[in-house]
Amino acid sequence: MNIKVIAAGAALIACQSAFAGIAYDNFGPGDTYNTNVGYTANNSFQSACQFTSADSGRLLSVTVGWSIFDGPNSGVVTLYNDNSNQVGSFITSWGFTNQGGPFPGQNTPVTLTNAFPSITLTAGQKYWVEVAPGNSATYGIWNFNNTGAGGLRAKSQDGGATYTYDNNFATGSMRIETVPEPASMVVLGLGALALRRRRKA
Repeated sequence: MNIKVIAAGAALIACQSAFAGIAYDNFGPGDTYNTNVGYTANNSFQSACQFTSADSGRLLSVTVGWSIFDGPNSGVVTLYNDNSNQVGSFITSWGFTNQGGPFPGQNTPVTLTNAFPSITLTAGQKYWVEVAPGNSATYGIWNFNNTGAGGLRAKSQDGGATYTYDNNFATGSMRIETVPEPASMVVLGLGALALRRRRKA
């Protein structure tokens, strides 16, 4: 019985990875981005970029291109709802340290995994990703994408209390991934188990 439960759980985990969807992705091949320019993330400046989700499901992760120019290597990534093409209500955020690498340069993007299954994205809906410093002495760079993606950018010079908006600006490099809702995962998991049994038979 326990072996069957473990097998079922393993199948569900495998399905979650196998059926991960892309809500948005503007990285180039091999997770490349513009190494020479990006949005400043320091004590007096931070930016958010709007995206439209191409997939519905539970939020799996957010990945951004991050480089450090000076100070402690520390950042905060925040996901917001959209409110009539402006930064809306807070959804969730992640803090990170000692990731990415020196600016300029092609560094490994920072991937942040969502820990809250209740957070979902809806295809066709707009959202915002913001990258801010994690320390008052941090001077970081949210690298631009290298695929030509652009749109609305919100900039704040008061720690996110207020924003001004610019249209047709380069979007910071980012990827947002989703997985199917739990009910769908159960169906997929059972399907995977059934397929394995057929193959064994």
